[in-house]
Amino acid sequence: MTTFLYAFDYASLELRQLHRPAHLRYLSRRADQGKVVLAGPLPADNGGLILFEGTRAEVEECIAEDPYTVAGVARNATLREWDIVIGDPPATGDAAHTGNATTVRNYYSTVDSGSPEQVVALFAPEAVYRRPGYDEFRGRQDLLLFYREHRIIRHGVHTVENLVEDGDAVVVEGSFAGVLVSGEDVTLRFADAFRLTDQLIVERNTYFAAPLV
Repeated sequence: MTTFLYAFDYASLELRQLHRPAHLRYLSRRADQGKVVLAGPLPADNGGLILFEGTRAEVEECIAEDPYTVAGVARNATLREWDIVIGDPPATGDAAHTGNATTVRNYYSTVDSGSPEQVVALFAPEAVYRRPGYDEFRGRQDLLLFYREHRIIRHGVHTVENLVEDGDAVVVEGSFAGVLVSGEDVTLRFADAFRLTDQLIVERNTYFAAPLV
């Protein structure tokens, strides 16, 4: 098995935002197949890196079918074979978390980025979300309205401390630190229970250590 490092710049941040949900779902599927080992953006959102495993033909096929390639998001791209001499690549495929766990982790990074449309794209059209202090949200329109207008968090960062996956269920324990719309600083612990189908969130239940946040 050969390891390849793929590096690229973004043609524009607007184009990246538009195609990022599809890109993340695609990479999650390729990770399940054992082709994608690691992936993520560079600081300042000026590009990304993906670590692949496979033959050159397999990796080039993965890149060609990536929504970032199809939509022209990735530019100035380079693909280089990489000989790892210290350490082993993280486990992929069945030995690692599946695409469901990847979707859940992507949810937190996406919601912290502040884009309601990208967040909602991670949910199935018929998704249900239950959150303390709110009526039940049903469907993407309800979710979009919540993230655009009713979420009382201005900005912040989620930290996933524990993640347990069992079939279509993913449970997360973590912490959040940020600022509310009122300007008040907030730090709390939370737990989320997700259920997913085809790597999309169909049900989410949130629990807080503090009420009404």
